Amino acid sequence: MRLNAGILTKKLEETKYFYTQHLRFSIKFETDFYLLLNTPNRKGF
Repeated sequence: MRLNAGILTKKLEETKYFYTQHLRFSIKFETDFYLLLNTPNRKGF
């Protein structure tokens, strides 16, 4: 299963780092105030 997550935050760089480095999400779309992330394509999720 694949999940898309849209995130609005004042701490965008920190949030981006956390989700991409620790949870291995990939960035689908990004602006200076918005991130759209995809979960990693793992079996069992």
